[in-house]
This record gives sequence, structure tokens and C-alpha cells, in this order.
Amino acid sequence: PRFTRSLHKPPSLPLPPHTPLITMASADLDAQFQAAADSVKSFEPKTPLTDAEKLDAYKYYKQATVGDVNTAKPGMLDWTGQAKWDAWNSVKGTSTEDAKKAYIEVVKKQQ
Repeated sequence: PRFTRSLHKPPSLPLPPHTPLITMASADLDAQFQAAADSVKSFEPKTPLTDAEKLDAYKYYKQATVGDVNTAKPGMLDWTGQAKWDAWNSVKGTSTEDAKKAYIEVVKKQQ
């Protein structure tokens, strides 16, 4: 047929020189992430959170704010430190954007 452009890829248009590199979508994601992080400081869950639920939020927050785990694994007597390190290490390689999205979803479920 005469229509050769892919339906899955929009045509690329040059951006005007005043267009910011951060898109509205990423700015919105940053705002949602910050709102979720702020809400964690003050919300009271209906039922107490399990350690696994806390670690779920922790690992995505660390991955979104720091990136891949960058510290040595804590010693064997530091059980809390080891659990946190293991949780964070479990999402190694996750992009900042995906980690922010996952964190937002985890916090929404916990509230």
C-alpha cells in the first residue's frame, strides 16, 4: 500500500530551541513521586505494614533516588541492614523512571 509509515511510531518533528529537555510527563512523574514520598512520612496505614511491605517501598525509593546499590553488603549480624541491602539489590538495573512508577504504586496500595 501507499501508506508506509509505521502505525506504532509517530513521525519525529524537530523540537523548537526553547523546548525544555524534561518533558511534561517526566515532570509529572517527578511530582507524583515526591508527593508519594512526602505522604509516607505522615500517613497511618489501616493495618500495620509487614516488613516485606516496608522493604518493597524502600527498594524502589532507593533505586529511584540513588540508582543501583552502591555499598557493600552489611555484616551478617546486621539483619536489618542486610534485608534492606538485599531488597535494594533485587531491583538492580531498574531505570529511575520505572522505579519511581513502582514506588508510587506501592505507596498507593499501602495507604
